[in-house]
Amino acid sequence: MELKTFLEFVVYISNEYNITIEDITKDGKCYEMEYSPTNEIKPDAKYWIDIDGNGFKFKTSKVMDNLFKTFVTQYINKVESKKLHLVDGAVVEIGKAKAMENLKSQFNTRVTKGFKGTDGEWNVVKGLSTDKDLSIHSNGRIICEVLPDVEFETNEDTANAKLLGASKDLLKALQGLLKQTFAEGKTIIETEAERKAIKAIDKALN
Repeated sequence: MELKTFLEFVVYISNEYNITIEDITKDGKCYEMEYSPTNEIKPDAKYWIDIDGNGFKFKTSKVMDNLFKTFVTQYINKVESKKLHLVDGAVVEIGKAKAMENLKSQFNTRVTKGFKGTDGEWNVVKGLSTDKDLSIHSNGRIICEVLPDVEFETNEDTANAKLLGASKDLLKALQGLLKQTFAEGKTIIETEAERKAIKAIDKALN
């Protein structure tokens, strides 16, 4: 897997941007290890990941399909569960269960975040402003217009307008699918498809 793809996933899970990932070329205790830059993440390999000053050794899974799930597990065990909070006047680690609960709550919030745009159904209307434009409108309001560069609209213009008109429904459907996934017992995003879905929702709402 390309480093860029994996790094994006680490950013989404940790909600941090100050991240470095390096090959471990010499293993051992922290002060004995040696590192080198890397451009890819390989199966059954060891990396040093530093997330905003919290560094830990990450061992990838033998099967790349399990890479994201493996990272989440190790990240919770080695970073999130070690964070401190106050309980009955004592400072203690939050532990694995609480760390997982916090991450699950974070992603549920992102999945179910409400759309603040125009209410109502969005429809594609032809010729609302001119005889060749395509408009997206709802409740008598123009959301946007697709204006062809030529005298008559092309198949590309029509396709663009249809996608824009369906975008609100697509967002709602995508949120519903991920919400159902979490409701069925999954605790966090674990696959490339789920990562892309979260990224698309963030792109639409943030």
